[in-house]
Amino acid sequence: MQDALAAGIIAATGSRLAFRHPLIRQVLYDSMPLAMRAALHQEAAQSLAVANAEPLVVAQQLLAAGRPGGGWARRWLIDAAPALAARAPELAVELLQRELDDAQVRDREWALLSVALARMLLELGRNAEGVMRARQALVVAVEPASRAEIHWLLARSLSSLGSNEEALETVGRALQQAGLPAVWRARLLASGAMFQRASTGDLDAADATAQQALQAGQEAADTFAIAYALVSLWLSNSVRRDHLTALDCIDRALGALGDGADHAGLRTFILDGRMFTMQNLDRWPEAEATLLQARGLAQRHDPRTATPSVTAAVLMYWLGRWDDALAELSAVNEDLAEITYSGLRERAVARGRRAHRRPPRRSSAGRALPQRRAGPSGPDRGRPGEQRLPHRGARARRRTGR
Repeated sequence: MQDALAAGIIAATGSRLAFRHPLIRQVLYDSMPLAMRAALHQEAAQSLAVANAEPLVVAQQLLAAGRPGGGWARRWLIDAAPALAARAPELAVELLQRELDDAQVRDREWALLSVALARMLLELGRNAEGVMRARQALVVAVEPASRAEIHWLLARSLSSLGSNEEALETVGRALQQAGLPAVWRARLLASGAMFQRASTGDLDAADATAQQALQAGQEAADTFAIAYALVSLWLSNSVRRDHLTALDCIDRALGALGDGADHAGLRTFILDGRMFTMQNLDRWPEAEATLLQARGLAQRHDPRTATPSVTAAVLMYWLGRWDDALAELSAVNEDLAEITYSGLRERAVARGRRAHRRPPRRSSAGRALPQRRAGPSGPDRGRPGEQRLPHRGARARRRTGR
């Protein structure tokens, strides 16, 4: 070290030492044998993990090693997976896959890692991979709570792939397993109500299942299950165009979750639904306030959920804010099964483009007006601009798993 200081390779920076120039560090790093480099990265990762360093810092060292970390890395990943999922999900997926593929024994530790991976794959929309990993984990998992969550993740991934009937069957099998925890019974019933509606279209049957989920959630004191069951009831009432009852359901769901950081994705999903209902009730200022509330909560608790949506684009359209509507639409990921209205995405995009080509009408005060009258004339009357029930697709199912 003294020789390096004397040669000017490193220099003191306060209480630390640093390379005098980044190029010096890079040259020394590149000249190091690959095996030694990997070993040093693994050693650094393990030392940082023992010192309770930031999970992302440890993960970056593990990734740089380019090879599995072994038993300690698998045990660390089980605990660090939630934090990594929030900060760097793609990096976490790569590490989990590396450790799982290298493991010689498929034991409880392997099953827990598989659950974490399936959860992240669902969040990222990589549903086919999620189905594969969840099925692998079911072969190994024995604990009722772990098996229940795996079934839940498997069902949601299947539904995101359009296999609602198979998702419903998966939920049914999970509900029959012995020792099923009350929390997971409530959550599985709530998901089952969603899949039931999507696969059969029977609103009354789906509502009966949702009511069971609501009661089970209340008995288990699980706010997620309570809110998710109420979301299912909101969807059914929206289909029936009973928007006042739908609003009551969605507000109860929001009340159940509160304003904490837990379940940020579900909360954002619910607020999106509330915005949809407010538009159908001609309550435009409240719809816009709900959008601002959703974006604010997302920024505070989980910025990943502050994503553009077709619902927000339609609101901007009816408010005559053409540039904002176009910005929302252009930022929506067309590769995902986005929250959409029945056939509305294509119409919304086309309307937005037409609006972009021609200037909007303006009021006497100079305010831009929509090309059609802003909003519906009543919640139960059909009209060209009516907000139709959204198809809650893959991203919705990912959000509600938070």
